[in-house]
Amino acid sequence: MLLHQGLGRCLVAPSKEPHHCSPQSKFANKAARNTCSPWASTTAHKSCMAAPIPTNQLRAYPEARGAKRRSCSRHRATASTHKTEYVARSEEQGSHDVPVTLVYGFGGAGKTSLLRHMLANSSGDAGLGALVLGPQGINRLQHGQNTSSTSLPSQQSDQLGSHAEGAEDAAGGSGSYSSSSQGAGQSMFELVQGLAAADPSCRSLIVECPGTSVPLPDAIQFLDELEQSEKRERVPRLDTLVTVVDAQTFLPQIHASEYLADLGLSEDELDDRTVADVLVEQVEYADVLVINKADTVSSAQARQLELILRKLNRSAEILQAVHGRVQASLLLGTRSFSFADLEQAPGWQAELNTFFEQGRQPHHHRSNECEEASEEADHGISSFVYYAQRPFHPKRLMDQALSMEWQGVLRSKGFFWLASRHDIMGAWQTAGTAWQGEPNALWEAARPSEERTGDNSTMQPWHEQWGDRCQQIAWIGMDMDEEQVRAMLDSCLLEDSEMVGGPEAWAQMEDPLPSWFED
Repeated sequence: MLLHQGLGRCLVAPSKEPHHCSPQSKFANKAARNTCSPWASTTAHKSCMAAPIPTNQLRAYPEARGAKRRSCSRHRATASTHKTEYVARSEEQGSHDVPVTLVYGFGGAGKTSLLRHMLANSSGDAGLGALVLGPQGINRLQHGQNTSSTSLPSQQSDQLGSHAEGAEDAAGGSGSYSSSSQGAGQSMFELVQGLAAADPSCRSLIVECPGTSVPLPDAIQFLDELEQSEKRERVPRLDTLVTVVDAQTFLPQIHASEYLADLGLSEDELDDRTVADVLVEQVEYADVLVINKADTVSSAQARQLELILRKLNRSAEILQAVHGRVQASLLLGTRSFSFADLEQAPGWQAELNTFFEQGRQPHHHRSNECEEASEEADHGISSFVYYAQRPFHPKRLMDQALSMEWQGVLRSKGFFWLASRHDIMGAWQTAGTAWQGEPNALWEAARPSEERTGDNSTMQPWHEQWGDRCQQIAWIGMDMDEEQVRAMLDSCLLEDSEMVGGPEAWAQMEDPLPSWFED
């Protein structure tokens, strides 16, 4: 039985050199942004939690961004209900559909190198089309043409921390290819649909997405537009979501947790994501993870990274590569994309589901998992779920948890119960050094009985007095002190003497956290 079936969730990572500004200063900087519009009272709850890091960087989603994410959560449930129709339609299309592989990865990871390798190793009549989506337009890479492009526009992030291979991502490289700007302003679905219709020889497509893009929102929009499309031939079909990970820079960039805005990479003035946010979401929602530049690290370091990625994404196939050289059959036409599976891929969600399936007991590995679990322990990699059926005191949460360093935490995500906001489920998320909390939805216990999504027996453990209100946060880290994290969170819970006051007294508690609503 899945916890909060159909929920959408977010995630965040750890930090290498944490910023030591006070939470209060971050609140002041975000003052104009922390007035989120009323939570979505929908059955598709959404939550975002942060990961292990000195959580002295605090954020509240700005109104527009929060609304956008809540909208995605609602679409998530809708898209799941259309999963059967999507599969049936793909089978009906048969050879008439055009499988699309989307490639993600932060700047310099080697996305363009991977595309070039695919093209260079396909025959001229293989029917493979390759696109690069960048800030200056849409560019097509073609195999075997005499005209070559001097520069292929790519997301600015492709210039970040790039080594020789990263520079090639942004600027060209060996081989004979051409590029032409087209399709600016079109959605990804419209773009690939137009290309498939215009070029009958194109039998599959591989698309390099901008460096700060993440798979889940793209998949949601793609499926929504596919559902609305009336065409039945040469229709693009999501086939594989690939994320390219830089073996050398992935962990340092998560630890540093720099803001995209500080690097000139934010999508707009409301984009307050960090590099860690992007890296983690790109990994969590992928069908295939390619650890590129494996030759730049030791075999032990590469294996450690592989184990960390497996913790963040429980179902993706993980490959190692040098210069983006991956066998085409592992990325093209795999039919590995499934929206239902994508929702369950993140490691934090798997941790929560397993925790509740086992009756809120610590996770015990099955026999076939013991070897990998032992290897994880050898590399200092661990995970656990924090659960409690009493609320956090808002002031103590700020002072005794969110203002402290969380050593070894790479990711934390889940849902939390704040005493001063008794009826609202909070979404908790960390990745790197920034904590993020926002309203997710009403707790089931706060809804009229006729509006609840299920009876008490089908939901998580139900408290006689508080219903489903609780703390449920998954933690993933490396050299993480679980006992210390648990003790820190326990100290933020209401004491017995405070519990007796009830919600009316709790509403009067000092609450220094960013507001979830306009005054």
